Amino acid sequence: MKSILFLIIFAVASCKSQQILPMNTALDNIPDNAQVKDLNNELNPYIGTYKANFQGNEITLFITKEENKLEKRVNKQFIAML
Repeated sequence: MKSILFLIIFAVASCKSQQILPMNTALDNIPDNAQVKDLNNELNPYIGTYKANFQGNEITLFITKEENKLEKRVNKQFIAML
């Protein structure tokens, strides 16, 4: 019985929880396999459809938020949970 209790305590103590960081965290400060999330709704003002005319050409830009996207950089990977 004591060995089972010891194993449970050891398993719980050795587990590392995944960190959720705000969007404005610098790339150097994001640990590997962390989650970056738009906690303060900083991206919401930019969502929408934008149209412009330039030199006779109409340009339409659709901006959305993509959730749970795995971002891979040179030495890191993290999940963008927008």
